[in-house]
Amino acid sequence: MPAAIFSIVLENALIFPLFLIGTTSHWFLDYFYHMHDMPVKGFGKDKKVGLSMWKNGTIAFFVELIFYIVTVILFLPKNFMIPAIILGLIFHLANSNSFFWIYKEKLVWRI
Repeated sequence: MPAAIFSIVLENALIFPLFLIGTTSHWFLDYFYHMHDMPVKGFGKDKKVGLSMWKNGTIAFFVELIFYIVTVILFLPKNFMIPAIILGLIFHLANSNSFFWIYKEKLVWRI
């Protein structure tokens, strides 16, 4: 329970529910993308789930992009929406190899 510990140490009760919501929603989103290889409990001979959206990179790319844009519209103030959508689109395009497998070998970013 790292979130509970951080909530106590930082004396901010909001950390725990935000962490819980974030990790739970991430797990449910992963359910759509994973290739029926995601463990439910995370250990042992566990049931594996996943709807395999990664098999169709185009659908996965646009579903994830639309989800991001809808989230920005719902949760950010109006003056931050356009810059956040542009920045998210740039990062999403930079990650397009994950969806479309443009390059077969693993890319390594060097700075």
